[in-house]
Amino acid sequence: GRLINEDCTGSNTTGSITFIPRMGVETLYEGYMSVVNYIYSPKGYYERILNFVKFYRPAKKRPFRTADLSAFLRSVIYLGILNKGQAQLFYWKAVLQAIFFKHEYLSEIIEHAVFAHHFQKQAELINGRSDIGWIRGKDLTFEN
Repeated sequence: GRLINEDCTGSNTTGSITFIPRMGVETLYEGYMSVVNYIYSPKGYYERILNFVKFYRPAKKRPFRTADLSAFLRSVIYLGILNKGQAQLFYWKAVLQAIFFKHEYLSEIIEHAVFAHHFQKQAELINGRSDIGWIRGKDLTFEN
C-alpha cells in the first residue's frame, strides 16, 4: 500500500508524512508550506479572529476571573510589547477593537491571540526546515 509505517510521529508540525504521495514530494511539501504560511500569517489569522467575534454568540456569559486579568496582562507583555513585527500590530488592532467595540469578547480575542502566537511559532519551525530529509532516501514509487 501507500502507507509508511516507520518513523511516523503523527505530528502535523514536523513536516513528516505517513503515506506515499501520488504527486511529487517536493510539490506536496511546497503546497503544504504555502497553506501553513497563508493560514497562520498574522494578518489572516487576526482577520479571522475579528470575524469570529462578529458572529460569535456564547450560550452563557462566563463570569470574570482573576486568571482572565493575568492572561490579559501576560498577553500584553508577550504579544503586545516583546513580540515585534506584523503580529504585534495585528494584536493591538484586535485588542483595541475589542476594548472599544466588542469589550464583552475581549477574553475570547486574547485567547485566540495566544493561539495565533502558538500557530505562528509552529509555522516558523516548519519553515525552518531546510530539507525534506523525512522523505529522502526512501523508495516512494507508487504503482497503480
